[in-house]
Amino acid sequence: MQGNLLPPELQDRIIDFVQAVAPESLTACALVSRACRARAQHLIFSSTTVRNIGGSQTKHRDAFIHILSANSQLALKISSLTLERYEWVPTVLWESRDLSWIEPLVNLQTLTLKAAPRHRLSYVSMHTLFPIMRTLPRLESLVLDGVFVGSHKQAEASSVPSPPNEVSTTIGLQNLRCTVYIPMAVWPSGMHLTPVDTLFKALVEHGLVVQGGLKTLDIPHYLPWDRPEPSQEFLAQTGTSRLQRFGAIFVDKRRDGRPGAHQVRDMLRCIQIYSFLRSLEITYIDEQCYGWYGLALSDIPHQPSDLIDSLHEHLARAPSPHPALEELALTIAYPTCRMDVHFRPALALLARTLCDPALYPRFRRVRVHLLVRGRMTQGDPWPWEASPEDTTERGRGVFSPFAHGGVEVEVDAELFWIDDPEDEDIPCEVGLWD
Repeated sequence: MQGNLLPPELQDRIIDFVQAVAPESLTACALVSRACRARAQHLIFSSTTVRNIGGSQTKHRDAFIHILSANSQLALKISSLTLERYEWVPTVLWESRDLSWIEPLVNLQTLTLKAAPRHRLSYVSMHTLFPIMRTLPRLESLVLDGVFVGSHKQAEASSVPSPPNEVSTTIGLQNLRCTVYIPMAVWPSGMHLTPVDTLFKALVEHGLVVQGGLKTLDIPHYLPWDRPEPSQEFLAQTGTSRLQRFGAIFVDKRRDGRPGAHQVRDMLRCIQIYSFLRSLEITYIDEQCYGWYGLALSDIPHQPSDLIDSLHEHLARAPSPHPALEELALTIAYPTCRMDVHFRPALALLARTLCDPALYPRFRRVRVHLLVRGRMTQGDPWPWEASPEDTTERGRGVFSPFAHGGVEVEVDAELFWIDDPEDEDIPCEVGLWD
């Protein structure tokens, strides 16, 4: 194409439209017209995913490195990068060679490390992660999807790398997220997380986090509410009063003297100062539902609605502790047939509070993710949930008070399974079906 037939602003809008309706066509746009190339390349590379980057599976990584070497300007366009590792081994260790090649991505704002399949343990040490983060001056978000900062050895998990002699600039990480990995919560053996106070102190010392600068703190596995003192001390030290997003996880074991209701109340007391909070995400797991291989519905007692009661008690306070709250997200591993009886009255009270525009004028959405026990064998369905579809429909009914209150309600369900402990070739562990 000779010359620009259209103003650059209009060309950019056309390419943006192509990206919205047919993103696979962006490559063709970049090839057929110089006028369209810059914008098309920006959209193609601004958010990039590189799969199979570790171990012996490096062809995608090597191909991507070759592209960046051929055109160094492309590296400047990448603002979001996801690195995925797919390895069928019991544990996956992220090493420096898996990450050091991203140093030229100086405009990177979001880095995601993702492990798959999700029922394999994956970890990265602070010694590996921090030097890479220091080379990314614009990094704002670190997302760990099934990847943990820690080690299979306790001493290694707590080992802190020496900070640089001078921290001339601060990265200013604002969003720190670790996706909930439920098997880790139910059976934490085999992995040692870096203690949360050690992790945060090291982030500050390495100039990666400004104390009080976090907007997202969604690292539920690192905040042990069954032992509340470390979590309370950590949150008191971080100065996170301007936090906008917070996530927590609770495993109700019913035998350790710390029932879920106590844990939830400990957490809520800690976050009551978060007056800017916009999103609260809570994962609740009944350990028997998720962890027991041989289980009948009669083994699961009718749980009271302590979780919902605690939330309502906290959110109904005057003045409202979180007046900017927009969304409540719940992930639940507990039979919906039991929730229908015991949770519905409590949910009606909670909905009445959150749907009150005088208390929560910005509240717009409730997201519910239900975990459904799968079949032990092809001929032996689990007794309380016929299918994810039926569970989803039942969940909509349980949370209907929010819909009646005029807010959006999103409900979905996902199967989980447990390996047969009698199979000697497969360790007994829990996973989720994609």
